[in-house]
Amino acid sequence: MKRIPSLRRSFLWAAVAGALFSGAAVAAPLFRITVIPPLPLGEFCSPNVINDLGHITGTCSDRTFFWTPEDGMVEIPAPAGYLSARALNNHDVVAAELNNPDGTLDGVLWDPTNGLRVFTPAGDFPWRGEVDSLNDAGKVVGAGWVQVPPNTPRHAFTWTESTGIVDPLPDVHGDTQVRDINALGQMVGWGNLEKGSVAVILDADGRLARLQAPSCSTSGAQAYGLNDLGEVAGSCYKTSNSLHAVVWTAPRHGRDIDGRAEGKGISQAFEINNAGQVVGFWSGGGHNGHAWETSFYWDKETKMTSINRLLDPADPLAAVTELSTIATINQAGQIAAAGMVNGEWQMVLLTPVPSSAAAAR
Repeated sequence: MKRIPSLRRSFLWAAVAGALFSGAAVAAPLFRITVIPPLPLGEFCSPNVINDLGHITGTCSDRTFFWTPEDGMVEIPAPAGYLSARALNNHDVVAAELNNPDGTLDGVLWDPTNGLRVFTPAGDFPWRGEVDSLNDAGKVVGAGWVQVPPNTPRHAFTWTESTGIVDPLPDVHGDTQVRDINALGQMVGWGNLEKGSVAVILDADGRLARLQAPSCSTSGAQAYGLNDLGEVAGSCYKTSNSLHAVVWTAPRHGRDIDGRAEGKGISQAFEINNAGQVVGFWSGGGHNGHAWETSFYWDKETKMTSINRLLDPADPLAAVTELSTIATINQAGQIAAAGMVNGEWQMVLLTPVPSSAAAAR
């Protein structure tokens, strides 16, 4: 389970989005809101990952937390510098980046029982590494921690306790990155295979297949999220300045899930669970001068819809909540998000309303 890409870190919420989005389909789910009370860890607490237990890791300013419904929020302490939590598996192991005071970076694992331990090898590296995902078998993926000669493109890496750091794409000479790994060991990411970024999926043995997307440019596709069925969430460039969210049900079966015309804003799909539920980022306008930004929800029966429009109207908090671009989803369909609740920045847990109750409203 992976971190939320940095684009989601925008704190612009969709104050005008309600008037701009078209209505959701009848089958759209509804979510009730639970506000997650923060400890005094800093302003703007936001989630990075929610696991299938409903546990969350994320950041409050430059401090990292781990939250469970049973025990509340605790800080993950850094020995020096600060931590950036990036991934969380179902054993409550957090994969993070430790930003040291001297400017170096370490990859670390943390869990409530064993505390913090560094997993990157000692030595100097010519770039900042990035942790992106961690599965239940303890395999970490990302980019940057592969020892190649200086001034060469950074490469994807995988790490396990037994193998250490490994480059899963050693024959690709351009930049490569692995963004997510599922329970079967399949991985998705991208590489500069030709003249630009190409989305790829790798099986557990490292065999690579290119992800094709409809009406996309030859290059410019990126894969972010992967479920256990091999379905992928990502994005591709329709034109040089038109980026659309895409879902792949197979390497050659990509679907543009952004129904807007080219040039009418940008969208990126970041996560997909085994039920095919997708969350991502959606904006109006083009790359410059976004009119609004928000997180979206999509499934096969529900067209791309602002999560703000799916808050249960029977929940008294729905009328005073405007969520931002930050959202992460688990296998149960729970969404961790952040935004304004009653005029204050809050982190929230969104729980699906049972379909029978939602249909009665």
